[in-house]
Amino acid sequence: MAVLPVKYVRIELAVVFLGLLALVLAWSVRKDFESKSFERLLGSLPAAFHNNYILSLNSFDMDSQTVKGTLSFKGGLPVWDDKEHTVFYGPLSYVDLTYTYAISRDFVDFNISMLRGKILPAAAFSKSYPAPIDFDIKALGRPEIYPFDKYFIMGALTCPTYAKRGKEREYLHKKKDGESLSINNFVKGLFIRFPTNTELDEIKKVFLDKKEPPTTDKEVKELNNQRNRFAFVMERPLYLQIMTVVLGIIALMSALYIGFKTPFKDIPVPVIGFIIGLWGIRNILMGDLKIFPSYFDYVLLGMYVLLFAGIIFRKIRGEARE
Repeated sequence: MAVLPVKYVRIELAVVFLGLLALVLAWSVRKDFESKSFERLLGSLPAAFHNNYILSLNSFDMDSQTVKGTLSFKGGLPVWDDKEHTVFYGPLSYVDLTYTYAISRDFVDFNISMLRGKILPAAAFSKSYPAPIDFDIKALGRPEIYPFDKYFIMGALTCPTYAKRGKEREYLHKKKDGESLSINNFVKGLFIRFPTNTELDEIKKVFLDKKEPPTTDKEVKELNNQRNRFAFVMERPLYLQIMTVVLGIIALMSALYIGFKTPFKDIPVPVIGFIIGLWGIRNILMGDLKIFPSYFDYVLLGMYVLLFAGIIFRKIRGEARE
């Protein structure tokens, strides 16, 4: 049986590696496009309900871990065909459920019943649609592990609405089929998706000392009913995460080769190029994000230490031989 020369074996391994890398990158691009399609679906026009909420996520402050946005209202189809009813709208309101979910099992019914059960004076209601309001919602996450960071947010919203016919009133916002929610994500560099059972269990582990029962599919479905509350995970594009890993492997191999293989007479230019190039990659991947130091920066520091450790080790070994 003929044995291939080492040269051809290396070529085959290189081809296999590049092929696997191409497949991984293609898979990441596909996943990212699926995330974009998901967001377009959530941001579609409201369904034919009476109370339609439009939640726009405008920005994310990593220092305070706060999502800022605008909540607006869009009326749907009339509930009645007759003209004897007059519809009155109260103000828009919301509640941040992120931390409440982490520390309580009864967050949904308790908070939404409080939100809907507000007693408002007659002057708070109007025949006009309520004005948009700005909101801040906390996000649970770990910015320091960028670009593998993800953030959990949850909230509920409502607009007290009733239809009046003579002295009779019927509150529409208490009807299960009377409200809908659409979401527009304008936060750059972050996709949104529904949380998984495992992720919800991880969130509860962080904030609860006692062991809670595992999250059920029914609970996740209830969180994501898209009627008048939302539960999302915000995360970086998968392409960015894979690109970071690939560039990290290349940087590691470069540090090993320059530090342990490059002749001393040729070493100044590669070392300077490596230092500048690696910091340039860091700036490109992180952009204007204010995360310093992050785990990303510690990895960069490790690359620099490895590079100079190789040079110093070779220098000491060479002097010892002399």
